[in-house]
Amino acid sequence: PALGIETKRGCPLNCAYCVYPKLQGKKLRCRQPEDVVDEMESLYKEYGVRDFHFNDPVVNILPDHLDTICREILRRKLPVTWTGFFRENLLDEENVRLYEESGCSCFSFSPDGLSQEALDALGKNLTEVDILKAAKLTSQTNVCTMYHFMVNVPGENAKTIVKGMELLDRLYEIHEMNRNLGTVVLNNIRILPGTPIEGMAREL
Repeated sequence: PALGIETKRGCPLNCAYCVYPKLQGKKLRCRQPEDVVDEMESLYKEYGVRDFHFNDPVVNILPDHLDTICREILRRKLPVTWTGFFRENLLDEENVRLYEESGCSCFSFSPDGLSQEALDALGKNLTEVDILKAAKLTSQTNVCTMYHFMVNVPGENAKTIVKGMELLDRLYEIHEMNRNLGTVVLNNIRILPGTPIEGMAREL
């Protein structure tokens, strides 16, 4: 199993179901990229750790921060792999290539909403276009890609369920050529204290 490591704390997003902003605060506090790679290098040299998972709520918020970490991994020629949860609309062709070259072994996405209606209800500030664009970028790599979605989202109905099935079909089609779709996880909506989704549930 991969060893967890943090590059930053805090999350400025406003996802309706998430407690990260309450647990860690909304302000980002970033570690120095060199310090992150120092820790990885030490764990590799002293204990043989080669696989890491960046535990940040979203690893590529502040893409320049992650990019600098990746360039430092490459500069030191560390033979490590790493994973993390990525924000779809912060990816482009250049940084996706950098992440693969520096050892990213899995692009994990948690768009959560299977339709635009669900994305809006969950406060994701994402579009279906963002999800499909990220899929196309990662499908061109040799890196596994995973997706996490939620069901029973507020406002879900027969129409949004069909739209969700269509979105899943598009993801399968996009990843078909390189066969790098790892898995698609469907979870029930979670309702945690102090979140906007709790307020929605209590109003029903």
